[in-house]
Amino acid sequence: MRYSTLAVAAALALTVAPAQAGEWHAGTTNVCTDCHTMHFSMQHDWAGTSPVSTTPQANGDWLSTHGPNEKLLKAPVNELCLGCHNGQTFAPDVLGVNTNPSPSQGRQAGALNDPTVGAPYETFKGHTLGSTATPPGFNPTAAGVPVTSQYVAANGLDCVSCHLQHGSATVYRNLGPRSAAFQPTYVLGTTNDTTKDVWINIAAPYTPNTGSASTFNPLYDSANVSYNRTDPAAPAGATSTSSNRLDTFCSSCHGDFHGAPGDVNIEGSAAVMEGFIRHPTGKAVIGVSATQATAATPRCPASSRTPPRSRSTRTTGPPSPTLPRAA
Repeated sequence: MRYSTLAVAAALALTVAPAQAGEWHAGTTNVCTDCHTMHFSMQHDWAGTSPVSTTPQANGDWLSTHGPNEKLLKAPVNELCLGCHNGQTFAPDVLGVNTNPSPSQGRQAGALNDPTVGAPYETFKGHTLGSTATPPGFNPTAAGVPVTSQYVAANGLDCVSCHLQHGSATVYRNLGPRSAAFQPTYVLGTTNDTTKDVWINIAAPYTPNTGSASTFNPLYDSANVSYNRTDPAAPAGATSTSSNRLDTFCSSCHGDFHGAPGDVNIEGSAAVMEGFIRHPTGKAVIGVSATQATAATPRCPASSRTPPRSRSTRTTGPPSPTLPRAA
């Protein structure tokens, strides 16, 4: 499992950009001490008492027994992320059974697994933390991923394989440790912005750090999330195209499975909607004329549990897995 993919900002500087839409690990919620320790040593907790907890606590008031670690981390990467995102009530639970009450339409990202979780979250179901298997359909060249940014299966799947640990207030679910071409944008509010890839249809503003599933669940409820057809420019060097950057994001690891009619990995024709060697995930219209540019477009359904109800006249179809979520 790799421990070297997290980068510490210079001198562990705290960013001051404002947080938007409750995406955690961005702006004023990007608190260094939540994840980092200067010397892998805590003689007392934040209240000045001891012993220091070795199990995850809110606000980083703990220190793992596994260390010291590269990048001055309090724990190895996956252990650190799961410290808040597994079995806790103050943040979304992403591994195995959900500790919190699920959103009414299910957990939009599904659930991660690892070899210790067991049924009904066996390792053949979806994304497995620590796995060194090559992702199905792996073709980063077709997706246009630069060599230096390509996923390396031998390092093992960890949370920062797909998420920006030092997040961005403008990037949906803090996705995309690659270039902006692979980072889906979003809008939160009751009015859609069709220039953004994702619409979270809940009242704004959202206040982060409430520590309550009743507050953060609406962010992840499939009934509140829709996907606009933005037809983004393909990444430099890509041989496949998409209708939405979330589709592009998934293609960075599953490039053979993502593309539009006429792309080399999809083939076929949008004019007659036939001749495909793989089902298109972009720029193909289901159930209506292929000339209707604003109709719904299929996209990555790989690990979706429940498709969203469309709230836009220009939406893509069932959601792609978002993997671990930031609160």
